[in-house]
Amino acid sequence: AVWASLRTSDGYVPPSIIASQVVLFAGTMVSICYPLYLSYKTERSVHAYNTDDHGRVLKSLEQVLGDPEAKELFRKWLFREFADENLMLLDTVNAWLDGGHQRRHEKHPNVLISEAHAIVAKFFHPGAELEVCMPSSIGTKIRRLRPKASGSVDPQQHVSEIFDLFRQARHTTMEVLRRDPFLRFAALSKSLHRLRERRQEEAQRSAQMHAFASTALTKFS
Repeated sequence: AVWASLRTSDGYVPPSIIASQVVLFAGTMVSICYPLYLSYKTERSVHAYNTDDHGRVLKSLEQVLGDPEAKELFRKWLFREFADENLMLLDTVNAWLDGGHQRRHEKHPNVLISEAHAIVAKFFHPGAELEVCMPSSIGTKIRRLRPKASGSVDPQQHVSEIFDLFRQARHTTMEVLRRDPFLRFAALSKSLHRLRERRQEEAQRSAQMHAFASTALTKFS
């Protein structure tokens, strides 16, 4: 039925139409099959780590998070696995904790509390934009945080409570990332050298697909 609709009145199908349909089909197959291929590779068992030419082996989550290049590749991998909200939470909480220590005596406590409440709304409330799974012992307390200190509540004490809860949330998030996502990422990547190779391979593959599509359209147009 699709081909019939593309034919002219005399039954002729223009080559440019055929080329565009072939390119569209090829692109669709790549977009479907390539993620499946990557998912298959990530489910493989964890093997011994390979050392690259600089001796930089992916041994721990802390090492990856401390290396800007490795962290960015880990972030992209998590995004592809639909699991990047934990790393986003970790970055957001770290920024609030580090900045909070520096600004604790410069800003009114309610300003810090308001910033913290925005983080709670974004990551911890049911149905939140980037909802993360958190043990109820921590999650419930965080969700009950007041947007500002009021009444007889000491603002500084409330800020201290938020600091404690966010530190617990940070520790829990690190454990979640360490248990499964990092192991699968490390098993696939093995080393920073292999990470760079994979990034170059993907860039080359993308360029080849683009060149093929451009050539096909030029040839048959």
